[in-house]
Formats: sequence, C-alpha cells, structure tokens
Amino acid sequence: MLKGFGLEFHLHLNPRRYPPRRFGSRRTAITGERLDALLDKVDPAVVDDAERAHAFIEAFQPDGERILFVCEAAWSANLHDVERAEQRPRALRQAGEPARPLVVSHVTPADLVVAAANSLGVVVVSEDGGVIGPGAPTAA
Repeated sequence: MLKGFGLEFHLHLNPRRYPPRRFGSRRTAITGERLDALLDKVDPAVVDDAERAHAFIEAFQPDGERILFVCEAAWSANLHDVERAEQRPRALRQAGEPARPLVVSHVTPADLVVAAANSLGVVVVSEDGGVIGPGAPTAA
C-alpha cells in the first residue's frame, strides 16, 4: 500500500482526528450521496478539481457555524500539496459552501511549506493532530 494512500484511508476512517476539535465538533466525513449532492452545486466546468480532494470533512463550530474542510493527505507535505489544497475548495466556496483547505501530513513539513500554508490560509495538521498552519496556537 502506498504511504499517502494509507493516510487518505485514515481521513475517511477517523475524521474526528482531522481537523482538531478546536476547529469544530461533530466532525464527519462526507461520502456517497451527500458528497454527490454537494458536488452537484459546483459548476461542471470546475468540478473535477474539487472531486480530486482526498476527503471532505464537515465540522460545526460552537456557534453552530458549519465548516467544510477539503482535505489533501500527504506523507510529507510539500509546496505542491499546499497549493493544490488551496485550489480545491474554490469552486465549493463559489457555490456558497463554507469550504476551507486542510492538509494532513504524516511528517512535519519543512518551514518553507509551513510559511506557504500560512500565506495561503491553508490549515496544515500533522498526523499526530498538531496544528501547524493558520489557527495554530501562538507562543505567548
């Protein structure tokens, strides 16, 4: 089994682990008919890019606001993974969905990758659940 594929499989199996709870509760993977209904809202000319995401995870913030995380999984996230993750939710946002990019990386990415994620607004989560990108706790 490919290493990256194993991480993609875990995204579907255990969506409560990604993203961390601070981004919302009731985290569930969106699959099957719900995913089809979601993607039916997207312009057919750009739906292929959204469909290539590794997983879609829905979460609810304490105020009830819904967030749709469009996920990319990588053994060791690189710049290409971050750029691709940033592009995936665009069509969903244009269709009115509260979509946000998320990269799950088994290996903690290089500083350059983290800097790119921060500048693009991509949340990066290490496989152990630590937040590396935007939303990470800052040192006091």
